[in-house]
This record gives sequence, C-alpha cells and structure tokens, in this order.
Amino acid sequence: DEGVALARGAIDRALATNPDLPEVLARLGLIQGQFEWQWEEAEASVLRAVELAPNSDITRGAAGSVISALGRVEESLGYYQDILADDPLDLVTLYNTADQLHRLGRTEEAERIFRRLLELNPEDWGTHTQLAIIMMVQGSTEEAWAELVV
Repeated sequence: DEGVALARGAIDRALATNPDLPEVLARLGLIQGQFEWQWEEAEASVLRAVELAPNSDITRGAAGSVISALGRVEESLGYYQDILADDPLDLVTLYNTADQLHRLGRTEEAERIFRRLLELNPEDWGTHTQLAIIMMVQGSTEEAWAELVV
C-alpha cells in the first residue's frame, strides 16, 4: 500500500506539471486498474498514453495489460505483437504474448513462444508453469510434471 501511494503521489505531481507525459499516463493506468480497480479510468489513461507515444514499449505494454484485464484479449495481443516487431527478444512481452495466445486457444503458438522463452531464460518458473499447464491440457501429465520439477 505504501509503495502504491508513493507511486501515485509521484504520478499525480508529474501530471500536475504536464498532463501529457505518455509514460506517466501509462503507469497511472496500471495503478488505476490493478490497485484502484478503476477500469474505465485505467483504459482512458493507457489509451491516451498510446495516443501520445504510439511507439513506446511502456505505453503499449501498459495498454496491453489493461485491455487484457478488460477481456479484450485479441486487442491486447495486438499491442504485444507491435512491441515484439520492434524488440523480438523482450522477455516480458514474449511471455504476455504467449499468455494471450493461450487465452485465445492458440495453444501451439503459445507453446512455441513459451519454449523460446525458456531458451532465453531457462530458470523462469512462470514460463515452466505455463508450459506445464499447456501440457496438462494436451493430456501430457507426466511431461507437465517433469516441466515443473526442472
């Protein structure tokens, strides 16, 4: 709570000075959504951020996160794919892309990206977990278990 309050205070001070700081608006949107549960305001903040800085990974990533939480997975995926077009090795965005693909039922694509992530970052337990979930859904329980005890 203290960290969120400090971040929100800094954001409010920055926006009081200049209300059109895209990366600040992006972070405001994340706080509004994830911590304050003000989803309409969160969406407005991140969309304004993208409008101001459409090529910023920070604004597009925040928009992807908020839009995904609002259930618009296909739209969210578009933000993440735009980031990857500029930086195909962005680990967080690769993970988020695979997660959105999995949510859309595009399991093979998601699995491919999760495996690529493990090539880049073999110790990431979150990716191992997501890959194991896909294996479980596919009926490969022993392989899923092996993935979790790596």
